[in-house]
Amino acid sequence: MYKLCTFFIRLYYQIHRLPSQSLLLLIHMMMSLKPTQYHIKSNLEVGIYDKPKLGLLSEETPQLFRDETGVDPYSFATGLLKMKSETTSTA
Repeated sequence: MYKLCTFFIRLYYQIHRLPSQSLLLLIHMMMSLKPTQYHIKSNLEVGIYDKPKLGLLSEETPQLFRDETGVDPYSFATGLLKMKSETTSTA
């Protein structure tokens, strides 16, 4: 639980250190992401071909949305939340 809490605290400061004018950069990074369709290798090995997945390739994802294991869904979700909160507060 402690690791999860410290993760969210670090993520909060990482996102909120961005100045407001960086909103356009954040939007650009989000819009440049390219979802990719793929199959899980273990499914293919047992003959399951009708369950494709949709995801992001770590190599094509900006560093802000990655961690040491790949694409970080918490950073991605927080980026979307920041975009929404800043766009609704300026509207």
